[in-house]
Amino acid sequence: MLRFINNILPKPDYRVIFSRLGYRQKETELAESSRKEIVAWIDETASLVNLKGVMLESNFEVADQDKILIYPAASQAAPSEKIEIKGITCKARAKRPQGRALRDPLFPHSLGHERASTSRHSLHSEIISSSLCKFISGANKILLMGITCGKEIADFIEKEQKENMTKAVVLDAAAGEIADRGLDYIMSLYSKELIRKSEKLFSKRFSPGYGDLSLETQKIFYNLLEMKKIEVNITESFLLIPQKSVIALTGIV
Repeated sequence: MLRFINNILPKPDYRVIFSRLGYRQKETELAESSRKEIVAWIDETASLVNLKGVMLESNFEVADQDKILIYPAASQAAPSEKIEIKGITCKARAKRPQGRALRDPLFPHSLGHERASTSRHSLHSEIISSSLCKFISGANKILLMGITCGKEIADFIEKEQKENMTKAVVLDAAAGEIADRGLDYIMSLYSKELIRKSEKLFSKRFSPGYGDLSLETQKIFYNLLEMKKIEVNITESFLLIPQKSVIALTGIV
């Protein structure tokens, strides 16, 4: 069941952002005027970020030591859809999902969606990655997540890269940290629901590009999460646009 979340407002973690920029407490000297300027740039980044997120709880099966089959909600199945990416295959068979429109009380900004029983024969996405197999070892299900900081901050960073590279580096680090905190927010929010079912999330998450999980798999996750609905596109080289858009997953036990 897809859940779309708007108006995510995590505050930037200045300490982490300064660390991303290479500053270390008690090790790096920084003039007070420079520190204030960087803080102002971080605040400017936060004011331009428009975080939107999406999540999807899915069943999965480890078919081999390096092969995972992901089974999302049947409502995700598109009739006769088949996507192949260099040996990574996503197949869908025609099946009309049964269910009713719902609005999740925990996510007041969710779009309308249908609840449908998961069918292991309606849709599966096959992903090859021994690193991911190892990461989700012991999990019962997985939670797929997508987040974006929005087009405005991405355009502003691109503009500053031409005019003030120092500022652009700060903006980039700040936006990256805010995106990470957005994923933290999604995990925290979903953890509250899992408590009622005596389940919990892994503390860590995994993204395409980690270990041997190919960046090409972003196409599969992008489609499963329907990230087009949060104004994220994907290029032919499997990069997410706008910048500071991230896909991640974690385990549920």
